[in-house]
Amino acid sequence: MVDDPERVALRGRTIGFYQSGLSLRAVARQMGISPATVRKWVDRHENGHLMTDKPRSGRPRCTTVDEDLAIDSVQ
Repeated sequence: MVDDPERVALRGRTIGFYQSGLSLRAVARQMGISPATVRKWVDRHENGHLMTDKPRSGRPRCTTVDEDLAIDSVQ
């Protein structure tokens, strides 16, 4: 799964607000997310992790990307 650049940018802004001196709650209010989410991203950043989603398990693909494009072009 490719991360949405907007989501990664949102996480970066969250870290930026926190590093500028705002409290977790103030950042959460500013960004419209929960303080727990702010804490999660701050912790990940401070521990040197990427601001991208962790890999998830899921159902394997049944079609290839080319097959998906062919299906889309028919509809």
